[in-house]
Amino acid sequence: MFRFQIVKAVSAALMLLLVPTALAQEAPAPQPNEQERALQSMQFMLQRAEIVRMLAAEHLQYLNENRNQSAFHLLEEASQVMAYNLICADDAMDVRTLNTIAAKSTLQVATLINQSPINTKITDIMGALNERDRLILMGDISTTVVMFKIGRRRGLFDALLTDFGAKRFCSGMGNDMRRRYNGLVAGLGSE
Repeated sequence: MFRFQIVKAVSAALMLLLVPTALAQEAPAPQPNEQERALQSMQFMLQRAEIVRMLAAEHLQYLNENRNQSAFHLLEEASQVMAYNLICADDAMDVRTLNTIAAKSTLQVATLINQSPINTKITDIMGALNERDRLILMGDISTTVVMFKIGRRRGLFDALLTDFGAKRFCSGMGNDMRRRYNGLVAGLGSE
């Protein structure tokens, strides 16, 4: 109930920002100065970021509830490999290939948005978006989901680093992470 109220409040605030009122169309409003425009831009950006985070959290919950989807498994594998490489910078893992894996993971997460409960919420909150703006929003949501998963995995790995140290962690996890990386690369080659 509380989340629904937040969604309604954010929706109303966005509608005020996105849809000009009849009064604004009739009488020219005084032009805001540079500082006021910057403040309005920052407020819009912060509101949009809040919406993206909220929708990403709900989409992640949908993904977690549907673990049998291939996108979920790709996201799990990719987030582990990328988090590991952030810590260990393994020479066996090509940075461009990791970027391609991240892009593919993001795309897979985005393709499930139309099946996710957030699909209707996007329209409820944002109204009718043109195709370009909807794709940008879907990309932001998907990227947020992927980055959250990488960050979460990195947090788990940091706990292991505390216990074992970087050298033991990297040597202990290296074979498994390279196996996962090679599986992801093979998946890229088969498409």
